[in-house]
Amino acid sequence: ALFAGSRLLKGYRGGHVVIRFALGGCTNRPFFRIVAAHSRRARDGKYLEQLGCLDPLPNAHGERVVGLNLERLRH
Repeated sequence: ALFAGSRLLKGYRGGHVVIRFALGGCTNRPFFRIVAAHSRRARDGKYLEQLGCLDPLPNAHGERVVGLNLERLRH
């Protein structure tokens, strides 16, 4: 029973792969990771690969920062 979780994940069929925002950060200071994950996984759960990040709150210069790995996004 202790290793049942790893056995279940070994044959995991989680639907198709989607690109989504995974929420991080803390209260009143959100931060998002742009990730590729199975469609049936939880929003902030395990993901296949991180493709970028998004900071929705403006910085000192009034800019919202987005970072993307375009090479991996095309793949």
